[in-house]
Amino acid sequence: MKIPTPRKLQSGSWFIQLRIDGRSVPITQPTKEKCEAMAMAVKAGLIVAKENRPKDAPAPTFAEACDAYIANRDSVLSPCTVRVYKSIRKNHLKKLMGKKIDAITKEDVQAAVNAESKGRSPKTVRNAYGLLTAVLSQYVTIDLSRVKLPQRENKERTALSKDQLEKLFEATAETDIECQVLLAAWLGLRRSEILALPWDAIGENSITIRQAMVPGADGAMTIKKPKTETSTRTIPADPALIAKINALPRKGDLIFTMSANTMATRLSDACIHAGIPHIGWHALRHTNASIMLAVGLPDKYAMKRGGWANQSTMKYIYQHTMGAEESEYNGLVDSYFKGILLTKNANEK
Repeated sequence: MKIPTPRKLQSGSWFIQLRIDGRSVPITQPTKEKCEAMAMAVKAGLIVAKENRPKDAPAPTFAEACDAYIANRDSVLSPCTVRVYKSIRKNHLKKLMGKKIDAITKEDVQAAVNAESKGRSPKTVRNAYGLLTAVLSQYVTIDLSRVKLPQRENKERTALSKDQLEKLFEATAETDIECQVLLAAWLGLRRSEILALPWDAIGENSITIRQAMVPGADGAMTIKKPKTETSTRTIPADPALIAKINALPRKGDLIFTMSANTMATRLSDACIHAGIPHIGWHALRHTNASIMLAVGLPDKYAMKRGGWANQSTMKYIYQHTMGAEESEYNGLVDSYFKGILLTKNANEK
């Protein structure tokens, strides 16, 4: 669908002039992206912005506006995000759904946030609020600067100690999750990245991450681009790890055929067998981050290796990027893990 090129106004807003059924329809939005999105939605007949509606055209309800917003972005948002939006539309913000969108006030929004906060986590409430404000911005202008949201939960990040990691490696050696555990702990891969790892991503001394497997809008697992732009990355990998992966049986384009639920069950069983606290797969990624910090990797290189989009997950912020030193730091991480594995093998002899 073609639309005119947006034009920036002196006020800083962006403007597109559409012609629909012989009628001139101006589109004005605060950003170029929002202007293009609104123009496409209006041209497709998905939504009619308040300032662009004929005087006799009724404003949509919030539910109708939500449906239009999600449908208009179905092809550009990740399947996981679409699934979350559809869940919010179905299960949250119920008091607003039947209300005309141009009748919603700041007080209505605060009341909706207060209702959502009862029995739900701050993250869930904030997700619902995010969709609410995004939909409202397409139709009306409301000052929501003083709307109070629940405080974010400060959850403690779980990471395994060296002793616990050694026990886990021992418990998973020669099992069907050995390589998955090594990829998560040694290289910091997310479970979604492990599930979607194809054979052609394995190089002679590196592994390339370019896709992830997540639940789609209908709940079925689907392959998509990684979580963030920085998540697409190539990680240097020790030959010992590459050899373990290449020794696995080949059953298709993907290396691992185990489901996400089965992986979770296998890891839980391994923790019991190893005599360590129960952890999830993301805790192994946290472990990887803590080890990179322990061996002295500068944050900017650790972010590149782990595919993080910001520095909030790291303890310190360095003022330089890594160049020739990268191979030295890769060696430090590899030495840490090989030290555990070699010590274990020596003790068995």
